[in-house]
Amino acid sequence: MPARKRLEWSPRAGSDLLAIENFYADFSQVTAGRVIGEIRQSALRLETYPAIGRPGQFRGTRELVISSYPFTLVYRITGSRVRIGRVLHQHQKYPE
Repeated sequence: MPARKRLEWSPRAGSDLLAIENFYADFSQVTAGRVIGEIRQSALRLETYPAIGRPGQFRGTRELVISSYPFTLVYRITGSRVRIGRVLHQHQKYPE
């Protein structure tokens, strides 16, 4: 089994998560919990398998599409770390 990487969330990715949670919470706290839980579970897989995402639109990034919900984790692998830079809705314009 490959060596585990340390998972980090950028402040921007943390803000993305909060916005997603607030959006879904307007409809249902249960749904908000499920969506955020799925995003976090997908991110945790990157600790062991950081290369499972596709090459990103910007040099040095990778993208993990979350199949259950319309979100993509944009991240970088640096040494022993995986840093999630953004959590984007798949219809959202891709900012750097």
